[in-house]
Amino acid sequence: MKPTGKIQGEKAVSKRRSAAKIRLVRKSCRLKRTEETAIRKMVQYEYEFYKNCFGNRNIPSINVTIYGRYDDFMNAQKGTPKYARSDFGFYCTETKTITIYKDIGFMETCYHEISHFFLGTLFRMAPDWLDEGMAGYFENSKPGDESWLVTNDNWQLKRIRKLIRKNKVRIKRLIGLSYKKFHRRRALDNYAVSWGILFFFMYINQHFVIEIIRQLRNGKNSEDVVNGIYPGGILQLQKDFVVFYK
Repeated sequence: MKPTGKIQGEKAVSKRRSAAKIRLVRKSCRLKRTEETAIRKMVQYEYEFYKNCFGNRNIPSINVTIYGRYDDFMNAQKGTPKYARSDFGFYCTETKTITIYKDIGFMETCYHEISHFFLGTLFRMAPDWLDEGMAGYFENSKPGDESWLVTNDNWQLKRIRKLIRKNKVRIKRLIGLSYKKFHRRRALDNYAVSWGILFFFMYINQHFVIEIIRQLRNGKNSEDVVNGIYPGGILQLQKDFVVFYK
């Protein structure tokens, strides 16, 4: 099995569709109608997916501010905790707001940060491999007519294959990393493999991910959850991961 082409997200399994609320604020920039429509559609798809994980919890409105001037975007970060700052976009857990710089890839940045919003709002503290893996998964998505389409033509896949050639993929270690260790020396490797784990799970069965999120939110640790949900546990996942991406 190889990760080729595009895969399509399942339709939301919740019987009752409800609309996500989003407030888009533009600062010194304009959005094309197609861009705004795409953002709103992806917000709705992510909302429906995460509702399947968390049930009928009250989810607040999503506030997204998009800056057309880079200096204004950077100034907007001055009151933001250092961990949340970024060159192109960030989600602030304290204010539950998303701030984006309108560069050429701002749409993907929006999709990425919106995932952080949902996990940050409905999770007390999501493990970094899950938080960044899901954000990367939706970042590489595009809104379709009925659901989202996911592409794997990205830097993460290239990095994973390089790590596999060097025999440096360590899933058990990765999912147990603290925030500081996750974002330290091998941060890009950790981001890439986290994306790879979530892409692999979503490719096989989205309900794997839904159940993982539910159990992690109930206080279980990542190793126990993955061992309990994935057939054969982490050791088998490690083997299947390498075969899938090699």
